Amino acid sequence: MPPPQELQADQTILKKRAHKLQLHQKLGLLTLGLAAATALSAEEGQEAPERHEILGITTATSYFTTAYFSLTAPKPDSVRPDGWNLKIHKAMAFIHFPCMVLLPFAGADASKDYKNGHSPDGIGKNKKTLANAALNGSSDIIWLPI
Repeated sequence: MPPPQELQADQTILKKRAHKLQLHQKLGLLTLGLAAATALSAEEGQEAPERHEILGITTATSYFTTAYFSLTAPKPDSVRPDGWNLKIHKAMAFIHFPCMVLLPFAGADASKDYKNGHSPDGIGKNKKTLANAALNGSSDIIWLPI
């Protein structure tokens, strides 16, 4: 049996981990709602671009804040990830994370093109595809318990 000091250290790490992962889950639901609102405002993005841009920026900020809590949660050696829902969530991150990294660039490119009076080209023309992949790839959160 490990000494009491090691057990106490493990308990402290586990509490910190649990706190960060709970924040990750709750902010993930908020981010999913923001992403849905951003998607719903996409049609008006050409007529009222400010609202769509603000929602997009807020969604991206929330997404990366949420990811930060997951990525920085300390993981003691004794923790073993199991459960199909966590495996799916981690696998889907390989889809939604790259999309969320590219989306702000695609949004800025599309916004610039719309403001110049023409349809998006370059990465901006792929913004809707990236957004759909990010939103669908992130929707696996509904299977995770809070």
